[in-house]
Amino acid sequence: MIHTALEYENETLIKSYQNLISNLKENGYIILNADSIQKIDYVCEKAYPITYGLNERTTVSASSIDDMNQLCFSFCLQRSIVTINGNLVQSFEKPLKFKGKYQDVYYYLAALSTLLCLGYEF
Repeated sequence: MIHTALEYENETLIKSYQNLISNLKENGYIILNADSIQKIDYVCEKAYPITYGLNERTTVSASSIDDMNQLCFSFCLQRSIVTINGNLVQSFEKPLKFKGKYQDVYYYLAALSTLLCLGYEF
């Protein structure tokens, strides 16, 4: 399950979202935008959470963001994760370039986090 944002949340939507989280498959992954999850008091002990955002407390973050000619940032895996195949991926930092603007960083972090969980190597 991948969470990108809840900008226009209401109580019904948050309850529905919590219900989805609670019913995740055992040992599944939940990829959460840490800059948005404070709106959800989620409880899920059977899934592997991966957080992303623009702060150092997340599993995955972006730094040195520049969008003058194209979107450039350093993709940072802050702590080790285990892929769906059971492989350990150690912390790393890699400069990347994409099309887009500053606000697109969150979508790239969600997609790149998903690729990491699937075992894609950068």
